[in-house]
Amino acid sequence: MSIKKRILLIEKDKYLRNELLEHFSATGEFEVFLPEHTPNSKLNINHYDIVLIDTQSLIDFEPIQNKLQLNAKNLTPFIILSDTDNQVNSNISRVTLKYLIIKKPFRFVALLAKVRTEISVFKRNTTTYRIGPYDFFPHLGLLKPSESAERKELQTIKLTEKESSILIYLLKSEASSCSRVELLDFIWGYKDGITTHTLETHIYRLREKLKSEASEFISILTVKDGYSLVLQTDNK
Repeated sequence: MSIKKRILLIEKDKYLRNELLEHFSATGEFEVFLPEHTPNSKLNINHYDIVLIDTQSLIDFEPIQNKLQLNAKNLTPFIILSDTDNQVNSNISRVTLKYLIIKKPFRFVALLAKVRTEISVFKRNTTTYRIGPYDFFPHLGLLKPSESAERKELQTIKLTEKESSILIYLLKSEASSCSRVELLDFIWGYKDGITTHTLETHIYRLREKLKSEASEFISILTVKDGYSLVLQTDNK
């Protein structure tokens, strides 16, 4: 028997909450948990495969943050069930989360597809990479100074999802160069409107972020038809 994926569902609309409980249970793939109502209870969200949370709970941000112990070490993806983008942006900005927004109303089959995809992609990307004195957390989009790094002045570098994907691919291809075609296919899947100019723009922004803090440890070189990554091994 396969192990069921664990969903933490935080939804204040009782009708929608009950509907989601029924639908997810019917698939046979998932076990759905609701947050405990005891004020002093703590939930370790890293015990779940994914969290579904509504925007009203984000508005009540402080108690949710304390209860769920939200912080930059979270290893769980979030799907935010949103009424408006503005509510999400204003209430999510104070914590580093890997999250996807789905606007209400939505069809369950659309949500189900997103849940499956987010769990699958997130689990593939939770590997941590060591780059000089930095630890690279692709799932968080963070380059953080390692706890063992002696240079205390180093700062955390925040990356976008696309920048993280570029860095992952370059890391995996460190021994050789990556062509523009490879990167476009890996990151954008050749979607309409995606050009080499789009890639070059993201590479430029990634280089700029690395330049101020990490250029002596990480270099992205332009080579014929693509890019190559050069890493220094000095951790001091």
